[in-house]
Amino acid sequence: MGRPVGLCGQRPSDDPAYAAFLVRAGIDSISVALDGFAAVQQYVAAAEEERYGEDRMALLGIRPAQADEHSVA
Repeated sequence: MGRPVGLCGQRPSDDPAYAAFLVRAGIDSISVALDGFAAVQQYVAAAEEERYGEDRMALLGIRPAQADEHSVA
């Protein structure tokens, strides 16, 4: 396994589909603005499920309905 790769910038916040593309491309960490977090979270969760074949939130014991309760305020 390679070294973790992260990305920060405005585009993932403005374009949640771009954030999903980054996940599919193997980016490990994406910084987003708080106002775009909810939309990006949904796209990233779907892209991770597609990429890894499992729901990563389930691995943490978080059901999708609970996801917003655990997000950063």
